[in-house]
Amino acid sequence: MPVSRMPTQMALTPAGKQLLVANRLSAMPATDPRTSAFVSIIATDTRKVVTEKKGPETMHVLEGIAVSPDGKCAYQVHLRPNFNITPAQLGQGWIQTNALSIIPLDGDEPPVTVLLDNMNSGAGNPFGVAISGDGTTLYVTHTGIQKLSAINLPKLQVLLEKTPKEARPQVASSLGFLWGTKGVIRRVECGGLGPKGVAISPADGSIWVANTFSDSVSVLAPKTAEVAAIIPLGPAQEMTPERRGEYLFSSALHCFQNWLSCASCHPDTRADGLNWDLMNDGLTNPKNVRSLIGSAKTPPMMALGVRADMETAVEKGFLFIQFHSVTKEDHAAVCAYLRAAPFIPNPFHRTKDGSPDPQARRGQIVFRKAGCSTCHPPPLYTNLKSYDVGTCGERDDKVIVEDLEEDAGEVHSSPAATAHAQPKRQNTTSFDTPTLLELYRTAPYLHDGRATTLEELFTKYNLRDRHGRTSGLTRQELADLIAFLLSL
Repeated sequence: MPVSRMPTQMALTPAGKQLLVANRLSAMPATDPRTSAFVSIIATDTRKVVTEKKGPETMHVLEGIAVSPDGKCAYQVHLRPNFNITPAQLGQGWIQTNALSIIPLDGDEPPVTVLLDNMNSGAGNPFGVAISGDGTTLYVTHTGIQKLSAINLPKLQVLLEKTPKEARPQVASSLGFLWGTKGVIRRVECGGLGPKGVAISPADGSIWVANTFSDSVSVLAPKTAEVAAIIPLGPAQEMTPERRGEYLFSSALHCFQNWLSCASCHPDTRADGLNWDLMNDGLTNPKNVRSLIGSAKTPPMMALGVRADMETAVEKGFLFIQFHSVTKEDHAAVCAYLRAAPFIPNPFHRTKDGSPDPQARRGQIVFRKAGCSTCHPPPLYTNLKSYDVGTCGERDDKVIVEDLEEDAGEVHSSPAATAHAQPKRQNTTSFDTPTLLELYRTAPYLHDGRATTLEELFTKYNLRDRHGRTSGLTRQELADLIAFLLSL
């Protein structure tokens, strides 16, 4: 059943008539300031999408979803990224907030989004969702802060009913909404590292939490949510540098006020499909997030190549995005994890033995014919150089690129802290040649994510054949070329 992009979790209504599917990422161009992911609602009898639901603001990195026992609404956790502003600070959710959307399933009422963060403490990376058997408590795991939120649903409902309908969209930006009323939300310890999945026991109402990096399940008491037992899932796992690096990558505890983790913008170590105006390469020139898979082998980093290698990019990422000066040991662990994270070949356009199917093989011939292999030679499908391929946009021209460096001894631990910069001119019409491996999961395309599909890239944004000689290809040749690229 076709949905949108990267379906992750799903929930069935009690009557079994509708299936709700959380699409993790947006399928819209990154240049659209309203880009958003959404929930697909499928009629189980026809297996067709009947409607799509999203909150009042951008929903992104959608994870856990659950339907209330009465079937009247669904609860979806996700990030609410502020990608339309420069991430110059972190305080009060300046870059990312962590949200819960309440989706009515009866009638045409729009979803309402509330923030799980409070004024000075982020609820980094909500993941799993479960509802108590009596429908009174919603439990949300937070992989980034190693905790569980317990939300009193009757009190939340009263809070929403007191809010005028015309004011409810603004609740999506209110950090004090849930926390301003006593007893609506509280956070508890999970008893492990990297809590993700959560389930409620129908026998006694106890809460069961899967802890990824502890390789254990915590059992929490039904009323108090205190840890009652921890069940190991096997022999203790060694915390290798790579495993510790993956844990740090998904942890918001190393971020100022715990708003976000590396995984917030790089889910599954890849890209979130958004444009961010990072201070790495000047201001007012947003660039599309790039996957970190294979980054150790494909320097330089970022579209303008402003970071010489992956190691430098990791250090500066912690410093200027999480506002945290990372230790040498933690830096080494994250780098070890990124070096170990493998490319995963596309399961489509391949035969049973894993080799390219006939269409992809034809496309490989077109790939060479169109001159694509000059800049994208195998095995990494990049020559590690920068080129002007005619894709410079109006926000890229004549930009001052800044070399941002931390003042000696200064630690960026407050939202007001800023880095001193030494401006320098750089040709912003040339962009680093990215690897084509895993191209099937790194849309949207080009440095600013304007192309949602490869066909759009070659037909709409390559009119002068500066990005491969594609204008003279037949429809079949273009389809074959795309099939080959999506097979990598």
